[in-house]
Amino acid sequence: MLTNDILLLIISIPLIGAICISLIDKKNFENNVRRSSQWTAAFTFAMSLWLFTADSEKSSILASSQNSVCLVVMTTFLMLISVIISQNEIKAELKKKFYILIFALEALFVALFSTADILVFYILLELIMLLTFILLGGFASNSIYAVKFLIILFVGMFFLLCGVIYLISVAEASEVTTLINYAFNFKQECIIFSTLFIGFAGLALQFPLHVWLPEAHAASPTSVQIIISVILPKIGAFGLLTILLPIADGICRSLSTYVLWIGALTTGYATMAALIQKVARHTAAYSSIAYAGLLVIGIFSGGDIGRTGAFFHMISHSLVLTMLLVVISIVENRFKQLKQQEGNISITLQSIPYLLNFALVPMLSLSSIPLLPCFVGNFLILCGCWKNHPSLCFIICFLLAAGGSHAIRTYQRVSQGESNLKKIYLTKAEWFCLASLAVTIFALGIYPRMLITPTDQRIERKQ
Repeated sequence: MLTNDILLLIISIPLIGAICISLIDKKNFENNVRRSSQWTAAFTFAMSLWLFTADSEKSSILASSQNSVCLVVMTTFLMLISVIISQNEIKAELKKKFYILIFALEALFVALFSTADILVFYILLELIMLLTFILLGGFASNSIYAVKFLIILFVGMFFLLCGVIYLISVAEASEVTTLINYAFNFKQECIIFSTLFIGFAGLALQFPLHVWLPEAHAASPTSVQIIISVILPKIGAFGLLTILLPIADGICRSLSTYVLWIGALTTGYATMAALIQKVARHTAAYSSIAYAGLLVIGIFSGGDIGRTGAFFHMISHSLVLTMLLVVISIVENRFKQLKQQEGNISITLQSIPYLLNFALVPMLSLSSIPLLPCFVGNFLILCGCWKNHPSLCFIICFLLAAGGSHAIRTYQRVSQGESNLKKIYLTKAEWFCLASLAVTIFALGIYPRMLITPTDQRIERKQ
């Protein structure tokens, strides 16, 4: 089967699943919704693995070859985790609406990461923003966070629309490959950079446009957190890496120093903010923002090594953060089940066999321990920055050390002592989520060449 046909199947399966879920009647409703959603997500992920093994160079619609394929696989895998972990978080009467939105978003994510047309990219992004707004409004504990999300990102989308219109009017084309090969002058590149960078910066969680995330993240179910803090920010980084940088390569090089310091400011602010948080969800949100700053630093580091590290981080940190969110979700759910009035979260964590072992994986990875993927991404980004910005490397190292020491200290604090509570074992669904994420994280850390080798050939640059 051709790559294009597989890709169209991956986009179609979630839409078909959403339609089937909408037609489920009230008889045995909850079981049917659970089975339908899990099979839809699992089948979509299986098809994306098939796409990963196919020859994507023969595809006429993929935006950046295997770059897009890896992001499609990552998205379908994380959506499968989201569907499984949400079974006990979403009320029964809201599950139909929830999974229809989830699968519609999954189809849009796959289409967006696959398109080679900048106008289609913008239209898909607008639809994603709309559905995410509905998802936050309907499932966050306070709908004001959805309004805040829409207002802040609307500014960026306005600039992005201006940039897309300008590109199409000047080059008289909307295909990304044509735009990359078009000879824009310096003034035109300045306009392109100004509009597209502001448009993507809000999605990429750059300071100060990141302010919509922390509260919305803390007020949302885990599955929604995965969408807004893991998948959605990667769209901004993907746009910077595969659209802005190749099209306006000259002005990006000229202004790279300023952009690097924006990324460093984002990373520094988020790291310091994470150190003083007392709520685990807030800490996870600021961790996402800190690594978003590292992505921008890698993208604009001026070399292929840094860009390779940035792309590697797009995949690896998504897996690590998702695993951390799943652990937090399990602990919070058990805490509520035990109905502890003055209990301690750490006591609850110790009452769940094997969960502390799983929690150690994201903690060590965020601490940049070798043989785990965050070390690989951080090392490549630092190598990319060292030649032209050695002072920035020292600052990043300090911030990474501060964040890593905080992660280790937090784990040490919650793992001390023994719980006198009744043991509550992990369910099969929780075992699957944690084990599959742990295996994937270790695989990327031990053998990063599965992403690094092809990545060197994926970053398209203007000659």
